[in-house]
Amino acid sequence: MPIFKDKIVELNVSDTYISADVVVKGDITLKSPIRIDGCVNGNISEAKFVLVGKTAKISGNISCAKCKIEGEVRGNIYALESVQIAETGVLNGDLKSASISIEQGAKFNGKCLTESSPVK
Repeated sequence: MPIFKDKIVELNVSDTYISADVVVKGDITLKSPIRIDGCVNGNISEAKFVLVGKTAKISGNISCAKCKIEGEVRGNIYALESVQIAETGVLNGDLKSASISIEQGAKFNGKCLTESSPVK
């Protein structure tokens, strides 16, 4: 039985992970998926998928293809495909995406706009 069973996080080789004990000050630009469990004070852009974990706190805007919020975001989100705010998620900012899902219990304070993603 692993000692740190609750700390195991499954990642793909191309995923970026910011753990709960990490604080990032500055903007992040990446093309791959990212999971954030720590704090980010800056914008996140061009990511394929952004997962804001339950312990995460982000102060900045997020621009990506898909986003799931389980923690806290203070900033605007623009997602080409979809945004999901889980029941533990908090979003204080505006939201723009082709598809939006907000679970019961989630907190969302801002404006919301659904817009189809451009045809490629």
